[in-house]
Amino acid sequence: MPGQLILPRQQIEWRNIMADYKKQQLQKIKEATEQLEAGIKDFFSSGNFQDYLNVMSRFHTYSYSNSIMIAMQKPDATLLAGYSGWQKKFERHVKPGEHGIKIFAPAPVKVQIERERKDPETDLPELDENGDPVMETVEIKTPKFKVVTVFDVSQTDGKPLPDLGIDELTGNVENYEQFFEALNRTSTVPISFEPMDSETNGYYSPAEKRIAIREGMSEVQTIKTTIHELAHSRLHDFDRSKPVDTENKKDRNTKEVEAESIAYVVCQHFDIDTSDYSFGYVATWSANRELPELKASLQTIRDAAASLINEIEQNFSEIQKEQEHQQNIENPFVSEPDNAVPEQEISTQKNEWKCYIVPDLMTWTNAGIGKERTEIEAYDSFDDAVTRFRELRTEQYNFEKAYDDTSNKPYARLTFGIQRDDPPSATDLLHVRAGKNILVEDFTRMDAIRENPEAMALLANLGSQIGFDEVLVNRSMSSEEIKQFTFDHYKYKLEQSGVPQLESYLSGFDKLYEEGQLDSLKPSVNQQRISEFQKFSEWNNPYFPVTDTTEKLANDLSVFMTAYDPYTDTDKNGAEKFTEIHQNLTEGKTEYLHEWLSSIIAENDEFSEQATALSERLNALISSPEHDRSSTIMQLAADLDQFAQEHDTYEYADVIDDRMDAINQNFINISAGKTAEITQWLQTVAEESDVPSDKQTANALIKRLSEFTADVPDVQAENKVTFYAAECSEFPDLGELHENLTLDEAIRIYHEIPSDRMNGVKGIGFNLEDGSIYDGRMELMSGGIIHTDVINAIDHYRNNPKIQQAMEHLKMLFSVPEFEKEQEPNEAAFQVGNHYLHIQDASDGSWDYTYYNQFMEVIDGGQIGDEEMSFSQARNEIVELLNLSSSALSPIPTEDLEDMLDKHENDLHCPVYHKDLKQARADGEMDAWRISHHATTTCSEQFQKEYERAYENRQVPQFLQQMVDRYGMERCKIVVASTIQLASYDGRYSQDMKDAAAKVTIPGASTDSMHDRRFDYRISCHPVTVNVAMRDLLAIEKQQEQAKLKSQKKITQAEKGTGKRSSIRAKLERNKAIIAAGSEQSQKAKRDNPQL
Repeated sequence: MPGQLILPRQQIEWRNIMADYKKQQLQKIKEATEQLEAGIKDFFSSGNFQDYLNVMSRFHTYSYSNSIMIAMQKPDATLLAGYSGWQKKFERHVKPGEHGIKIFAPAPVKVQIERERKDPETDLPELDENGDPVMETVEIKTPKFKVVTVFDVSQTDGKPLPDLGIDELTGNVENYEQFFEALNRTSTVPISFEPMDSETNGYYSPAEKRIAIREGMSEVQTIKTTIHELAHSRLHDFDRSKPVDTENKKDRNTKEVEAESIAYVVCQHFDIDTSDYSFGYVATWSANRELPELKASLQTIRDAAASLINEIEQNFSEIQKEQEHQQNIENPFVSEPDNAVPEQEISTQKNEWKCYIVPDLMTWTNAGIGKERTEIEAYDSFDDAVTRFRELRTEQYNFEKAYDDTSNKPYARLTFGIQRDDPPSATDLLHVRAGKNILVEDFTRMDAIRENPEAMALLANLGSQIGFDEVLVNRSMSSEEIKQFTFDHYKYKLEQSGVPQLESYLSGFDKLYEEGQLDSLKPSVNQQRISEFQKFSEWNNPYFPVTDTTEKLANDLSVFMTAYDPYTDTDKNGAEKFTEIHQNLTEGKTEYLHEWLSSIIAENDEFSEQATALSERLNALISSPEHDRSSTIMQLAADLDQFAQEHDTYEYADVIDDRMDAINQNFINISAGKTAEITQWLQTVAEESDVPSDKQTANALIKRLSEFTADVPDVQAENKVTFYAAECSEFPDLGELHENLTLDEAIRIYHEIPSDRMNGVKGIGFNLEDGSIYDGRMELMSGGIIHTDVINAIDHYRNNPKIQQAMEHLKMLFSVPEFEKEQEPNEAAFQVGNHYLHIQDASDGSWDYTYYNQFMEVIDGGQIGDEEMSFSQARNEIVELLNLSSSALSPIPTEDLEDMLDKHENDLHCPVYHKDLKQARADGEMDAWRISHHATTTCSEQFQKEYERAYENRQVPQFLQQMVDRYGMERCKIVVASTIQLASYDGRYSQDMKDAAAKVTIPGASTDSMHDRRFDYRISCHPVTVNVAMRDLLAIEKQQEQAKLKSQKKITQAEKGTGKRSSIRAKLERNKAIIAAGSEQSQKAKRDNPQL
C-alpha cells in the first residue's frame, strides 16, 4: 500500500518480542494484584494478621502492598535484595533451587505526546500558513509498576552481615530513659504521668492535646502504652475549626485496631517484648468491612508506624550523640578523663603538634562491655606514634566487626590523633573500624587544623605511611533530597487527612514548594544530617596529598599478613613486621612477597581480591619511576648522614641518637623539597673546610641535592567545565535541556526558554568533569538568582577559577531584574503565593524586610546589608534567606499592602459574632464567622505570647489597655473568661473572678468538648496572673462606662438649657461625641503609660 512503512526483519522481530514482554508484564501485575487483594481479606479473617504486622516491623519502608506480598510468600523474611544485588552489595549469592519472592517495583516509562506549540511572548498557540496550530512532540514520564523477584537473606550464602538495631529493653534504666526521651521528642503533644485506675494504662485527650500515662508501671509497659497513645495522637485527633466528616469518620473499634497495630509494629521493630499482644478480635472487626476500607486501614498503619520508627530512631541517635558530646568521648584530651596524660607530660611549645594513641576507643564509647578504659598514650615524635600504631594495628581486636547499636556503624577501636596546647586544639585523625583504616573527617570543619600547614603535613605523612581505606563523611541532604522528603511528608499529611482527589493536590506540589508554603514540612536540621562511609579513593581530597609510598605498601602488607593468618610470626608485633617488609621492599627483595601473594590468589577465595590488589600495587611500585626516585633519595639521605658523621664525629654524636632516624628524616625532607637548610650547611663546609676531600664531597652532595630542591609536583586531574541551560533548573532532565555549551551559549538559550513552562523555574548550571566526587551538574542561577552562597560553601567550587568567573559574569547580567532596571526603588512590596513581602530602606542605610502570611501576621523579618548594598542585591539575598524563588515574587503597589494591613487591624477590632458555626453556615454568614473567630484566636495568641512578660514588668494595665484598643473589650474578656470557665475546678482562681467569668457569653461554648470553642481561645498562663487580668479588664470596662455616662450627661444638660428637643441629627452627633469621649480616655491612657 502506498505510504505504508516497511520495517527491516530485525525491527519487526524486536517489536514483536517487546509486545510479548509487555503482555507478560501486564499479566504478572494482574495476577499479583488479584493475589494481593485475596491476601488482604485472608490476613484479616484467618487469624494471621499478626504475621503481617511482624513483616511490617521488619520492612517498615515498604508499601503495605509489598508487606502483604512478603507475608503471604515468606513471613519469616528479614532482609530482601535482588539476585545481583546480593552479589554486588553484600558479597553473597543465592542458594541453588531457592524460589524468589514476588513484589511490586516502580518502573516509570517515557511516553511522547503531541501538544500545541505556544509563542513564548504571547503565550498563544503558534499557527502555520493555513491558520492551524503548530504541533510539537514532547517526552514525559508516567508512573508504572512491574513485578520483580527478590530473595531473603536466609536464601543466600556468603559474607556475614552485621547485626543491626537497638538493644532490647530488658530493664536497663539508662537505655530506658534514653528511649523514653526519644519518644518524648517524637510526640507532638506533651506527655505526663498521673495516678489512674489499674484498668487504665493511659489515654490521649484530643481536647487538651496531651498524653497521660499511668504512674508506677514497668518500664516496658510504660513504653508500650506511650507508643499506643502516640499512635492515637497522630491518627485520631480532630480539628475543631473544621466540620466533622461524618461519612469517613472512624468508629472506636477501628481506631483501637489501628493504634494497637501501630504500637505492635513499633515495639516489634525495637525488640520490645510483644508476647502479651493478641489480635484474635481483628477477624470479628473485619468481617463486615469492604476491601477499600481494609486497604485504607493497612495504609494508615503502615504510614504511621514507618513515621514513628524513623522519628524515634533519629531522636534516639541524637540523644546518644548528645551524651557522647557532653562526655567529650571523641576528644579525650579536652575533657581530661581520669586516665588522661598529666599536663606536665605534654609539651607546651607553641604551635607544636604532638600525637596521641588510644589503643581501643570502644572502651570509651561503650561502658557496658565490661572493659576498663584504655590508657591514652602521648608522643612527642610522629615516628614514635606511627611505630606504636603499627604495633597495635595487627592486634586481632582491630579486625572484629563489633557494631555500635546507636549508629549501626562498627565501633572505633585503635585511634590516632593530634593535639597541641597553645592555642589548644585536638582531634582524632584515624579510627580502625572492623579492620579498616577510617579517616575522621572532623578536621575539615576545624579551621585551626585544616588551615595549619604543620597539621596537614602530619596528616599527609599519616596517609602516606599508614593509609586510609574509607572516610566517615558527614554531609547534608541535597536540595533534591530535601524536596523529596518534603513531598513524601506532604503526601503523608494529605493521606492522613483523607482529602478526596489526592492526585490533584499532589500535582500542585511544585508550586506550593517554590512559594514556601510547605516549609513547615521540610526536614529539620537534624534530619538533614547524613553520616556515611565513602571509599577514600573516591573522596574529594583538596586538603593533603597522599601517595602510594613504600611505607604505605609495607604497612598494608603487614596488616594483611595478620588478617590472613593471625598465627604467623606471632613473636613479632606489627611494627616489627612492617620494618622487615619495608627493608625488603627498599632493597628490592620482593620475590617471597610475590610468591606468597600468588599462592593466596590461587588457593583462597576469601582473600584473593585483597591479595590481587596488593600484588598489583607491589608490581607498580617496584617498576615505577617513583620507586627509583625513592631509592635514589634514600641513598642520598644515607650519604648525607655518613658525611655528617665523618665531617664532625663529636658534634654528630651529641646531636644524633639514632642514625636510622636521622637518615629517615633526611629522606622525608628531601622528598618534600625541603633542602635549603642542608644545602646551606654543605655550602659552608665547601667554603670553609681545610680538608680538600670534604670540599669535594660537599660540592658533589650539593649537586645531587639540586635535583630535589623543587617542591613535590602536585598532580591534579584535568578540570573541564561546560555549561547547560534547562527549563527546570532543579531537575534539568525534566523538560527542555541544552548541554555542553559555552557560558554565552547557555545565557542565549536561557533567554529563549519561555518563563512560564510547566516543569519549573528555568536556569543555568555547569557540568564539572575533573575526576572528583563533585563531577556532574550544579545549579549556577535559577530565575535570575545566582546561588553564590551555595556554590562557595563548597571549597572545590570556590577554588575553581572557571566557576568563579562564570558566577561573576552572571552577576553582572542578572543582578537587576527587568522590571527594576530603569530605577532602583527604596521600597517595594511583593506577593508570594498567599504570602506578602515588604522591603524598604532603613535609617542606618541597611534594608528592612517583613514577611507576612495570608492573615497579615509577621512570620519573619529583620535587616540586611549596608549602605553599599543596592535594592536588587538586598532583594536577592532576602529571597535566598527566606528560601523563596525570585520567579514566585509578583510586585504589587505598596499602597495595596498598606490597605491589607489596615483591613487586618480593622478585622481584629470587628464586633464579636455570636452565632455558632452551624448557624453561620445555615445563614450564609461564614465570612463574618471566620473574621470574628480569627480575631479572637489572634487575641488569644498575643495574650499567650506577651501577657506574662507584662505581668513580670508590672505593666499589666498598659498591656490590657493596648489589647482592648486593638481587639475590643468583649473579645479580651472572652479570652480570659474561656480560660477561667474551663478550669472552674481550680482553687487558684478566686471565686469573684469565677463569677465574673461565668457572666461572659462566649460564642461556640459547649458542654461537648469536641465542639467547644473555648479550647481555641483559652491561654495557659498561671492562674494568679489570669485573676489579675480579669480584675483589671473589669476595672477598665467600668472606667469606659463612666466616661460614656459622663459625656452623655453633659450633652443632656446642654439640651435642657436650651429647652429644645433633640433632633435625629443631634442624636447622631451626640452618639459620635460619646464614642469620641471613650476614645479620648483610651488615648490618655496610652499617653500616660508608654507602650510595652
